[in-house]
Amino acid sequence: MNKKIHQIKKDGWSAQVKKQRVTDGHISLWNYFTHIRKTNSYKAEIKQIRQNYKISQENIEQPCKANQEKNTIKYYENKKTGDIERIICGYRLYPNEWELKYMSLKDDLEKRIESLCVQHSLFFIEFREIILLDLFYNKIIIPPDLNSYNLCSVRDLTEEKMKGHITENDVYTNLNFETSDDIFFPIAIKLSPYASKRNILNYIESIYMTEIKPLQDKYKNINIKEGKNIKIGKIRSRNQIKQTRNNFIYQNKHLPLKKIGNLVYDKFDELLDDGHIGKVISLERKERK
Repeated sequence: MNKKIHQIKKDGWSAQVKKQRVTDGHISLWNYFTHIRKTNSYKAEIKQIRQNYKISQENIEQPCKANQEKNTIKYYENKKTGDIERIICGYRLYPNEWELKYMSLKDDLEKRIESLCVQHSLFFIEFREIILLDLFYNKIIIPPDLNSYNLCSVRDLTEEKMKGHITENDVYTNLNFETSDDIFFPIAIKLSPYASKRNILNYIESIYMTEIKPLQDKYKNINIKEGKNIKIGKIRSRNQIKQTRNNFIYQNKHLPLKKIGNLVYDKFDELLDDGHIGKVISLERKERK
């Protein structure tokens, strides 16, 4: 008996998934996969895989609660293998009866599915589950995962490296460069070479508030906690204040420099010497010519 670990259930989670499913990038990718699945060559490949790996749909029991679990993902621990397995919308990726008989074929079947994905330029990590469900149940089910099945994907690279999902060889071998890269670019938007400009802009607009901004805020807050006063994006405001001060100095250029200095200190709480004030007046005069 498999041990149930937990079921995903998040407020707003389903709504976010639905929002991402109407992006241009998802629609383009899904139209492509739907087209592939209708071709005779793909049908022949699926038929051959079923024959080679003893997949008989007639003997596969359909999950009785599939309709009630339409938008759910459950996680189970397989006691035989110790693996954590996903139950997608009520469907096990590997039905019990097949797994009991043909467990030894599982690794080879996974490699065959990976080869099929590479052949058709499909992201194996995501389409693996879709193809397994198609093989066993003849059903196309899109797992209700956030930020998936799209020509674009936002990634928390630093978090993935910490969890070991990305290795040093996947990114850079130069440690100093990699560390600097992680600090300045902890978030990435990965793009398929087939993503159009419209796909990309539509994706960012659709998921910015729910996926991208929360990650930006996460790393901004880390910098704040570490006592870093990062002023990127704020320098323009500072320059405007400086320009207001310079305008004030120029408007009072007819006064003695020391008098201007006293006025600047009173108004802007900034102490400037005569030479600095004279330089400001000279620069402002040049800009006004």
